[in-house]
Amino acid sequence: MKHNPQSLTSWRTATALAVSAIAFCLSAVSPVSVAQEPPAQPTPAADTTATAQEATPKLTKSDLTADQVFDQISQKLDNAETLSCDITQSVMLTGQLFQAVGRYAQASGNRMRLEYNIFPGRAMNAKDQELFSVDNTPPDLSAQKPTGSLERVSDGSILWTKWKNGPRQQLTRRNISEIVEALSDVPNETSVKSLQSLGVGGLQTLMSQLQVGMDFGEVREMKTETAGRLVLVGRWNLKTRKEVFNLTDDPKAVLPDYIPDFVRLYVDSEKLLPLRIQYLKKHPVQNQARPIVNLDFRNFALNFKMDDEVAAHMFEFVREKDDEIKEVDLTGSVIDAIKKLATIVPVEETPEEAIP
Repeated sequence: MKHNPQSLTSWRTATALAVSAIAFCLSAVSPVSVAQEPPAQPTPAADTTATAQEATPKLTKSDLTADQVFDQISQKLDNAETLSCDITQSVMLTGQLFQAVGRYAQASGNRMRLEYNIFPGRAMNAKDQELFSVDNTPPDLSAQKPTGSLERVSDGSILWTKWKNGPRQQLTRRNISEIVEALSDVPNETSVKSLQSLGVGGLQTLMSQLQVGMDFGEVREMKTETAGRLVLVGRWNLKTRKEVFNLTDDPKAVLPDYIPDFVRLYVDSEKLLPLRIQYLKKHPVQNQARPIVNLDFRNFALNFKMDDEVAAHMFEFVREKDDEIKEVDLTGSVIDAIKKLATIVPVEETPEEAIP
C-alpha cells in the first residue's frame, strides 16, 4: 500500500463541516469555511431538485456492490506513487451559493497538499441550477477575489492545517509519528485498523469516511456525453447518526438543516476515480431530496514524475515571516479520540426507509 493514512482527526468535525462548509477539514478532501460569510440578500430561485432529476441520464443496475466499488477506488488511490487533481466546491444553503476551488496532490509516504480558495457568497439565481447537473463544468472563478483559504500539508511526519476566513485564522498541527506509535497501545486491533483510514487526509480518507459512515444501496451505471459513471447513493448509518450527530436511536430522527440526509457518489467507471460527491437534503414535506453540496474532482494525474527537490518544496509547510498565528497541537486530542472510538460497541442496525 503506497499511501496509508495513519492519523485520525475528528470525524465529528470532518463530517459536519463537510456539509455546512465550516472548514470541512479534509481529514478528507473537503469543503471549506463559508458558513461565516456575511449573508447576501436572498432572491427567489427555482428549486434545483426537479431540474437535476430530469437532467439525469437513464440508470441501469450494475453487477458491482458498493463495497466492491470502494475497494477498487481505494486500491487505485493506494497504488498511486503520485496523484493530483483540481477540486471545485459548490454549496447551496438557505438560498445562498458559496463556492471554493483548489488543487490537491499526494505522494507516497503519507505526503499530501491541499490548497483551497474561498469566494464570497451570493444569492442564488435560476442559472445556478446548472452547477448541480451531471455533466456540468465547474465555473472559472479566477477573476474573483477570494475571501478565505485553506492550506493542508503533510510531509509524512507532521500534518499542518492553516485556515483563513476574513479576519479569522487558525493553525493546527498533528504529529503523525506520535499518533501511529499510540496505536500500539489500543487493544481493539480491528477497530484501530478501520480508524487508521480516517486519518491524515486526502481522497483515501474521504472515501473511507463515506464507506464506513454510510449505508449504500444498489450500484447503478450511467452513460453521459463525457464518461461512463457508476452511481452510489447512501445515507448515514445508525452508528454515525448516534456517535457523530448525537441523535437518538430513532433512525427517522431529523438531522439539522446543515447536515445532509443522503450522499450521491459519481465514479468514472473506467478509471475508477471519484468525479463528484453530492450531498442532498430531504424535503421536510415532499418526498424528494435536493442537492446542497457538490464536490467535483477534475483533471486527475496519476504516477507522474516528481524529483526530490520539487517534492520537498510541495510537501513542506512554510510559515510566512509575519505570520503571528499561534499554532494549536492536536496530537493529544487525536490520540484520545482513537482510544475512545476503539472501545465503542457497534450499534445494531435496524431497517430504515429506502435509499432514494
